[in-house]
Amino acid sequence: MPDYVTILDTTLRDGEEAPGFGLTTPQKVEMAQQLALLGVDAIEAGFPAVSPDNFEAVQRIAREVRGPVITGLARAVAADIDQCWEAVRDAQRPRIHTFLPPADMHSDGLKREQAKARAAAMVAHARHYTPDVEFSPMDATRSDWSYVAEVFESVIDVGATTVNIPDTLGFAQPDELALMVTYLREHVSNINRATISVHCHNDLGVAVANSLAAIGAGARQVECCINGIGERAGNAALEELVMALTVRRDHHHVEHGIQLEQLVPTSSLLQQLTGVLVQPNKAVVGVNAFGNESGTGIPQDVLKGALRARLEQLGLLLTQDELNHAFTGFKRLSENKSELTDADLVQIANNGRRAADGVFDAIGHVYR
Repeated sequence: MPDYVTILDTTLRDGEEAPGFGLTTPQKVEMAQQLALLGVDAIEAGFPAVSPDNFEAVQRIAREVRGPVITGLARAVAADIDQCWEAVRDAQRPRIHTFLPPADMHSDGLKREQAKARAAAMVAHARHYTPDVEFSPMDATRSDWSYVAEVFESVIDVGATTVNIPDTLGFAQPDELALMVTYLREHVSNINRATISVHCHNDLGVAVANSLAAIGAGARQVECCINGIGERAGNAALEELVMALTVRRDHHHVEHGIQLEQLVPTSSLLQQLTGVLVQPNKAVVGVNAFGNESGTGIPQDVLKGALRARLEQLGLLLTQDELNHAFTGFKRLSENKSELTDADLVQIANNGRRAADGVFDAIGHVYR
């Protein structure tokens, strides 16, 4: 059986750090509900210690969203971890994600030992609250790998269940990150007691490629964002990562739990809430991705999800049977027309409804 890759979505935490992507608490809850429909395994809902608004948003998501693990981010400081727990404690599946800053990862001598001891002590502190604890040493890819291995071994000893490799500045290349994952699997003696995760930034345009390379080397959690949003050049784009794993399953040999038909609706909701649109040629969710000459081809359930999302934007709510018939009409018309208008989509929807009822069309054909 293929291995399973956990998808952690950090749109509401790292994604929101990008200028112009700020959301209100009700908007964050709405987005989290959609992420649950999408089928993400975990939602990083925010950084509770940063502000009262962040705390409130994480707490509401923990209380109102069911299904995914709900995690908050906390510095490796007791007060942060305490506050994070208060925010996530009512979740169906709570997690605390704590981290060391880059300065600690680039220290040496006694400071290294102190940082490692603090990491272990804070993971142990978090374990008093929940058995699900994730640890991240920021800027790990530019740190001494042997020191990262020491820190990972130390935090796993006291109960970390996920150890994350952040490429904080988007510096790594795919082969380098794969080598790092392999190195840690070989040099952390207790690594079989934890899941290896990666968190890739897109400064050099290879966040998705890095994530895929890490999966190939044995990472089994990937942290990513809808539409690839995030600070600077953003994070690994969830939709691109998932589609690569799906379309090239023959190559990657892993499974995921994402509902493909929800990719476009989720992307559309984020664009609506933030007012920031993706470029037309954006992979998977850009409007050009659904053209007739679409490369390897977009799977049918993604196309159907895109059609449903656009029809709903036009105020047209179809049953599944009606949508199935409408989708047949959509494909037929797309074969003969390079660009479909809203009027075309309205007609497609109406035809789909009539077809579901077995009604003859205007030229005497039955839509069955």
